[in-house]
Amino acid sequence: PQQVSRLLFDVLNLAIPQGLQAKTVSGSQHRSTSEEALKAIQAEAKSKSNTGHRIIDILLEFRSLNKLLTTYIRPLPNFARKGEYRKKKSKKYKTDVTMAMRIHPMWMQTAVRTGR
Repeated sequence: PQQVSRLLFDVLNLAIPQGLQAKTVSGSQHRSTSEEALKAIQAEAKSKSNTGHRIIDILLEFRSLNKLLTTYIRPLPNFARKGEYRKKKSKKYKTDVTMAMRIHPMWMQTAVRTGR
């Protein structure tokens, strides 16, 4: 966030929107690069001209894709268990048992998860 803040506000000289003024913390200025702040900067830039800043679109897209990656995709291998599956071996339809890592659903009737 500090490097992004320096890039946006020092190198590119983007203005901080009125509703999101910089906070001063022990003498140093913290300029927010949260999703809300980036969307406000983009909206202000689009109101002044028809095009916004491409770097802000890229940052917002990166953050949403990174959230999906770290929340759903990277933890998936931790849920995989070894399981058997059968594959066809030859024209005679004999099967061969092979072990593979697969994700299996777990049904627990005594547990309730609401997602909260």
